[in-house]
Amino acid sequence: VNAAERTRLAIEPTPRDTVVSLFLERARRTPDRPAFFHHVAGTWTPVSCREYRQAVAQAFIALRALGVAHGDRVAIHAANRPEWLYADLAV
Repeated sequence: VNAAERTRLAIEPTPRDTVVSLFLERARRTPDRPAFFHHVAGTWTPVSCREYRQAVAQAFIALRALGVAHGDRVAIHAANRPEWLYADLAV
């Protein structure tokens, strides 16, 4: 990655930023870049920022439909897998 690319990807957090707001900004700026990789059938498979954002949005909508509201406490009990990441940001 060259200096111009680092500058384009840089997000300078402020004290008011949250993990979710920083994630959404990154997904907006670089939707096709890998957000993370996970192991599938012996191969490391990328999940793009766009796919990650969509999965988080679906999890958020599902939690709201179940009656989870802002300020509620939610426990996530899951193995180390992509769905844990989606749930974490959706909460």
